[in-house]
Amino acid sequence: MTPFIIIIFGIFMIMLGRVMLRSWYNHLTIYSFIWTIVLGLNTLRLLKYRPIIIEAWIFMIGAWILLYLGSAVIIIIRYLNDDMNIKSKPSDLISEPNESLDSFINVLKILIIVLSILGTLSIVSYWIVLTKTFGNIVIALAQTALWYHLRVRGDITQGIPYLSSLILVCCLFAGIYNGVKGKITFLSIIPLVLIIIYSILSMGRAVILIAITLFITSYLTSYKYFNTQRTKAQTKKWIITIAIIVVLAMFSAEQIRALRRIGESFRRYGETKSMSLLRNTPFLTPSVYFYLSGEPVVLSEYIQKNREQVPIGWYTFAPIYRILAKMGLTKKPPYVQPFYSVPAPMNTGTYLRELHADFGIAGVVLFPFLLGLVCSILILSRSYSVTKMIVLAHLYVYTVMTFICNAIGLGNWLISFLVSFFLAQIIDRYFHFFSKAS
Repeated sequence: MTPFIIIIFGIFMIMLGRVMLRSWYNHLTIYSFIWTIVLGLNTLRLLKYRPIIIEAWIFMIGAWILLYLGSAVIIIIRYLNDDMNIKSKPSDLISEPNESLDSFINVLKILIIVLSILGTLSIVSYWIVLTKTFGNIVIALAQTALWYHLRVRGDITQGIPYLSSLILVCCLFAGIYNGVKGKITFLSIIPLVLIIIYSILSMGRAVILIAITLFITSYLTSYKYFNTQRTKAQTKKWIITIAIIVVLAMFSAEQIRALRRIGESFRRYGETKSMSLLRNTPFLTPSVYFYLSGEPVVLSEYIQKNREQVPIGWYTFAPIYRILAKMGLTKKPPYVQPFYSVPAPMNTGTYLRELHADFGIAGVVLFPFLLGLVCSILILSRSYSVTKMIVLAHLYVYTVMTFICNAIGLGNWLISFLVSFFLAQIIDRYFHFFSKAS
């Protein structure tokens, strides 16, 4: 497979996703954009990767097509029912728009404040753990590589377990808050700042990706429903705003990479001259290239070696297995998955590796299809509800993370989903008019 073929196929799929769902921001375009980058970078062969076997290509391209087929089923059903051109507006959903919206905005404001306070507590608790471990925070900052290594091994706890997940919930509701108001507010910036601080303390970049996806998805979708009379100037304004947020996230991720002191030399693994030149670039460094392009090779090696024999749902339901392990009912899933030589060691092999290990071929076929199916049902819904927004935003996170792992198995993703879903149910019961179609 050549970079040219991947790019042409990727552009075609992005355009197809835009046509199918009439939006540039949806699970089809996101999935296609990300996988075009990942496979495109891989086929550049800046590192002498092991060849990807045909079975792995079938898995990846097949899952890509199945995602679209799942969406196509819902689009065809809606078309046959003449629902495609019916869209509800806030005036159709709310009997008393001004009073109801004001109350809704106030509830969101209170949630953001409370969740921000709880998120700050998680940061403080982590700060205390680091201080106790290293003596003081200055020494900790001087030993960030060791700090990261200890965290990955599980030798450093993250303060109060999973309390940091509430920052993700806060980012999601902040996005809804901005979408309803039609602009970015100071209050909504607080959770984004908190997630950056937490990411630096935990030396983790994935949580930034999750937070930004939750924020942007909830913001754009809410904005679409509550600002139907938007002008070109307003549209341009939110595009610029989103671009600034994405750049800020990339800058934060780059700073974390620098703090972790990740080695940028891959000479012993057969790096090319072109890859060595990346050492002088600020964002696409050799390590970033490796982490963006190596996962398909891990998937290929996993299929070829066939050495992971795990219980059903071992990776997908890892948080549940860990709870059962504490009760002595089962073994505890490791936080770090088995490594494969690609030729450099890597242990993340896309979501397809985990789905296949957990459920076999059925998982590889059903999960992408169901992802497209459910996302399309939510996108094409004629009504707005916070619960639908919560589910869609977390499925978009799942879509973004597919090139790395099966996000359902991440504790932060699961806790964020459960807490936000619970809060959404309460909000939708109180503001019942949000879930009624006209």
